[in-house]
Amino acid sequence: MKSAKLLTTIIFFLLCAVNTASRSNAVSSSTHKDGASQDVTNAKECLEETDRDIDWNTNSKPPVVRLMFEYENTCSKAISCQVRVDSGHSPKGSKSGDYSKWEFIDSLTFKFTLSPGETRKFLGTLSWFSTADTMPALRWPKTLLKRDLDKMDCSFVETLSGD
Repeated sequence: MKSAKLLTTIIFFLLCAVNTASRSNAVSSSTHKDGASQDVTNAKECLEETDRDIDWNTNSKPPVVRLMFEYENTCSKAISCQVRVDSGHSPKGSKSGDYSKWEFIDSLTFKFTLSPGETRKFLGTLSWFSTADTMPALRWPKTLLKRDLDKMDCSFVETLSGD
């Protein structure tokens, strides 16, 4: 009897693993907050930056930058995300988006899960510095502009309920 239960449990977990693997590549029909239903294949499309505040503190030793980012899940399925923010500096006069001479200083990663329609704020502090020839800068995923999306990873997750 115990071996039958064990075999049933093993088969159940194998079926769940196969189901999860096939779901990760599947197209998901999701409703965005504007009410439009569309096929979403990448959970990154569900994460929207709704607010941010960046405060460069030059008086501390070492200097720090205080961050506040607010993100919303705009889809009808839960998502789990990792968002990375990097501080660094580039030569003065570098064009926006030119990271060819970017020098990394510090990093902060936010890991979170958002239910459909949920919004959450994240706070953090990074160190930074610059020289006479460089200027400090931050890199983070700009979801609306579709820039630096390599700084984030999101996937769809099943919501857990007490039912």
